[in-house]
Amino acid sequence: MSDDTGKTAEKTPDASNDSDGLDTSIDARGSARIAARSRVTGISAGIRSLGLMDKDVLDAYNMNHGTRGHALIFNHENFHWSVGMNRRAGTQIDADNLNDRFRELGFTTHVHQDVSTVRVREIIFEAARADHSNYDAFICVFLSHGDDGIIYAHDGVLRLQDLMNQFRGDVCPSLAGKPKIFFIQACRGDQHEIGVDAPDEPDSGPMPDERMTVADAGTQPTIPAGADFLVAYSVTQGYFSHRDTHYGSWFVQALSYILATYGNELEICEMLSMVNRMVSQRQVERAVDQEMIGKKQVPCFLSMLTKKLYFPRKVHHT
Repeated sequence: MSDDTGKTAEKTPDASNDSDGLDTSIDARGSARIAARSRVTGISAGIRSLGLMDKDVLDAYNMNHGTRGHALIFNHENFHWSVGMNRRAGTQIDADNLNDRFRELGFTTHVHQDVSTVRVREIIFEAARADHSNYDAFICVFLSHGDDGIIYAHDGVLRLQDLMNQFRGDVCPSLAGKPKIFFIQACRGDQHEIGVDAPDEPDSGPMPDERMTVADAGTQPTIPAGADFLVAYSVTQGYFSHRDTHYGSWFVQALSYILATYGNELEICEMLSMVNRMVSQRQVERAVDQEMIGKKQVPCFLSMLTKKLYFPRKVHHT
């Protein structure tokens, strides 16, 4: 095996080797890590002093405050006629599932149904100005239509960036250094993922009585400024997000299942990767628009978290 100078590296005689002949012993891996660092130029003493030179030293967020925190769920099923958006059948299942899952994780939940743009802003402003000093984290969910960085309320649109920015550390200091998690169930474009297991129809079409999966009009990715944010989208940019009219959206179905199964055990990014995989394995089986048959969906998440995030069970002392 050659190092980066082209010279042949000697193997340690008694080191254990894998099937490729690579030295995988603990000592060898440690030596290789040190050697790799020595090849990187321009690392200042300031960077070295941060104590992040090993991948295993990433701390977890403190989830031992007195209370887990608040979870806001904005569930929009019906829209004012002037908005021109169809009813989102099946979204109540999503809201109920997430309400149950977040409560199981210890959050105090608040479900807001079909509220106006003014009221959404008021609720967000009130939450951002509240004292979160004794809370572990904050969650906010939007179940609605969306498009190009916006989300629909009952009577109009709101910019996601404006809403998320209310929870920046410089605006909401009691949440500084704490995880702020946003879940967005909405489309993010007008394309369907190509692929070849659930029923579907776009929200622009008629609403059938039988079970179907519909496509929410969607939003582009929005990245809040500041650290300790995580934003999970139901679909990648430019594509439809599917919603089953009887069982709720593919994304929230998968998210609810993973949280119910692993919510107190796994790290959040690991759980969201599992959600991505579950959703990506589905395909449209029934739809009013036959061109949707066989189409797929892949969620995504953007993490500005600086630590690992777990939701261990709260221990209440009496």
